[in-house]
Amino acid sequence: MCTGNRRGVFLPSTIAHDFGAHFLDSECCATWLMSKIHPDGPHCPGCGVGINDEKRLKALLSDKRIRCPQCGRFFSMLSRSFLSGTHLGCSEIVLLALLLGLDVPIKTVSGLTRQTDETVRTYERKFRMLQIAGRLLQELEGAS
Repeated sequence: MCTGNRRGVFLPSTIAHDFGAHFLDSECCATWLMSKIHPDGPHCPGCGVGINDEKRLKALLSDKRIRCPQCGRFFSMLSRSFLSGTHLGCSEIVLLALLLGLDVPIKTVSGLTRQTDETVRTYERKFRMLQIAGRLLQELEGAS
Protein backbone atom coordinates (compact mmCIF):
# COMPACT_ATOMS: atom_id res chain seq x y z
CA MET A 1 0.00 0.00 0.00
CA CYS A 2 1.25 3.49 -0.84
CA THR A 3 1.74 5.51 2.32
CA GLY A 4 2.58 8.84 0.79
CA ASN A 5 6.27 8.26 0.13
CA ARG A 6 5.98 9.53 -3.44
CA ARG A 7 7.13 13.09 -3.99
CA GLY A 8 4.53 15.70 -3.04
CA VAL A 9 1.80 13.24 -2.02
CA PHE A 10 0.39 12.02 1.26
CA LEU A 11 -2.51 9.79 2.15
CA PRO A 12 -4.85 9.84 5.15
CA SER A 13 -2.97 6.87 6.64
CA THR A 14 0.16 9.05 6.78
CA ILE A 15 -1.45 11.62 9.07
CA ALA A 16 -3.08 8.87 11.14
CA HIS A 17 0.43 7.49 11.75
CA ASP A 18 2.08 10.87 12.50
CA PHE A 19 -0.75 12.52 14.46
CA GLY A 20 -0.23 13.59 18.07
CA ALA A 21 -1.34 16.32 20.48
CA HIS A 22 1.22 18.68 18.91
CA PHE A 23 -0.93 18.78 15.79
CA LEU A 24 -3.45 20.94 17.63
CA ASP A 25 -1.07 23.78 16.76
CA SER A 26 -1.84 25.31 13.33
CA GLU A 27 1.84 26.02 12.65
CA CYS A 28 2.64 22.37 13.26
CA CYS A 29 -0.09 21.33 10.79
CA ALA A 30 1.34 23.69 8.18
CA THR A 31 4.90 22.46 8.78
CA TRP A 32 3.81 18.81 8.50
CA LEU A 33 1.83 19.51 5.34
CA MET A 34 4.75 21.41 3.77
CA SER A 35 7.10 18.50 4.53
CA LYS A 36 4.76 16.07 2.76
CA ILE A 37 3.93 18.22 -0.26
CA HIS A 38 7.47 19.61 -0.66
CA PRO A 39 9.84 16.98 0.78
CA ASP A 40 12.85 18.75 -0.77
CA GLY A 41 11.61 22.17 0.36
CA PRO A 42 9.25 24.56 -1.41
CA HIS A 43 10.10 25.85 -4.86
CA CYS A 44 8.51 28.08 -7.47
CA PRO A 45 6.14 26.09 -9.70
CA GLY A 46 7.08 28.39 -12.58
CA CYS A 47 10.88 28.49 -12.69
CA GLY A 48 11.76 25.87 -10.06
CA VAL A 49 13.91 28.10 -7.86
CA GLY A 50 14.04 26.94 -4.23
CA ILE A 51 12.46 29.14 -1.60
CA ASN A 52 14.92 29.43 1.28
CA ASP A 53 14.52 32.84 2.87
CA GLU A 54 12.77 32.92 6.22
CA LYS A 55 10.26 35.64 5.29
CA ARG A 56 8.87 33.72 2.31
CA LEU A 57 8.89 30.38 4.16
CA LYS A 58 6.95 31.92 7.03
CA ALA A 59 4.41 33.37 4.58
CA LEU A 60 3.95 29.97 2.90
CA LEU A 61 3.42 28.34 6.29
CA SER A 62 0.79 30.99 7.06
CA ASP A 63 -1.31 29.97 4.01
CA LYS A 64 -0.24 33.10 2.14
CA ARG A 65 0.82 33.54 -1.47
CA ILE A 66 4.36 34.68 -2.12
CA ARG A 67 6.16 36.12 -5.11
CA CYS A 68 9.07 34.18 -6.59
CA PRO A 69 12.32 36.15 -6.23
CA GLN A 70 13.50 34.79 -9.60
CA CYS A 71 10.56 34.97 -12.02
CA GLY A 72 7.99 37.02 -10.10
CA ARG A 73 5.25 34.37 -10.20
CA PHE A 74 2.80 34.33 -7.26
CA PHE A 75 2.10 30.97 -5.62
CA SER A 76 1.15 29.30 -2.34
CA MET A 77 2.29 26.13 -0.59
CA LEU A 78 -0.49 24.18 -2.33
CA SER A 79 0.14 25.52 -5.86
CA ARG A 80 0.57 22.72 -8.41
CA SER A 81 0.03 20.06 -5.75
CA PHE A 82 -2.82 17.58 -5.61
CA LEU A 83 -4.46 20.06 -3.21
CA SER A 84 -4.16 23.01 -5.58
CA GLY A 85 -7.33 25.08 -5.65
CA THR A 86 -8.52 23.95 -2.25
CA HIS A 87 -10.10 26.56 -0.03
CA LEU A 88 -9.25 24.73 3.18
CA GLY A 89 -6.54 25.84 5.58
CA CYS A 90 -3.69 23.55 6.59
CA SER A 91 -5.34 22.58 9.88
CA GLU A 92 -8.57 21.73 8.08
CA ILE A 93 -6.74 19.60 5.51
CA VAL A 94 -4.86 17.71 8.23
CA LEU A 95 -8.04 17.11 10.26
CA LEU A 96 -9.95 15.97 7.17
CA ALA A 97 -7.16 13.57 6.19
CA LEU A 98 -6.87 12.23 9.74
CA LEU A 99 -10.59 11.53 10.03
CA LEU A 100 -10.71 9.87 6.60
CA GLY A 101 -7.63 7.82 7.53
CA LEU A 102 -9.41 6.60 10.63
CA ASP A 103 -12.46 5.59 8.53
CA VAL A 104 -14.75 8.03 10.35
CA PRO A 105 -18.17 8.16 8.59
CA ILE A 106 -18.63 10.95 6.02
CA LYS A 107 -21.44 12.61 8.00
CA THR A 108 -19.26 12.79 11.10
CA VAL A 109 -16.27 14.11 9.13
CA SER A 110 -18.40 16.80 7.50
CA GLY A 111 -19.75 17.85 10.90
CA LEU A 112 -16.32 18.00 12.54
CA THR A 113 -14.68 19.83 9.64
CA ARG A 114 -17.70 22.06 8.89
CA GLN A 115 -17.62 20.97 5.26
CA THR A 116 -20.47 19.62 3.18
CA ASP A 117 -20.82 15.88 2.71
CA GLU A 118 -20.01 16.39 -0.98
CA THR A 119 -16.77 18.25 -0.18
CA VAL A 120 -15.68 15.43 2.12
CA ARG A 121 -16.56 12.85 -0.56
CA THR A 122 -14.51 14.84 -3.10
CA TYR A 123 -11.43 14.68 -0.87
CA GLU A 124 -12.08 11.02 -0.11
CA ARG A 125 -12.08 10.34 -3.88
CA LYS A 126 -8.86 12.35 -4.35
CA PHE A 127 -7.11 10.32 -1.67
CA ARG A 128 -8.51 7.05 -3.02
CA MET A 129 -7.24 7.86 -6.53
CA LEU A 130 -3.79 8.70 -5.11
CA GLN A 131 -3.76 5.37 -3.31
CA ILE A 132 -4.69 3.51 -6.50
CA ALA A 133 -2.06 5.42 -8.48
CA GLY A 134 0.53 4.55 -5.84
CA ARG A 135 -0.31 0.85 -6.06
CA LEU A 136 -0.12 0.92 -9.86
CA LEU A 137 3.28 2.63 -9.74
CA GLN A 138 4.54 0.03 -7.28
CA GLU A 139 3.31 -2.77 -9.57
CA LEU A 140 5.01 -1.15 -12.58
CA GLU A 141 8.26 -0.68 -10.67
CA GLY A 142 8.07 -4.31 -9.48
CA ALA A 143 7.49 -5.56 -13.04
CA SER A 144 10.61 -3.86 -14.43
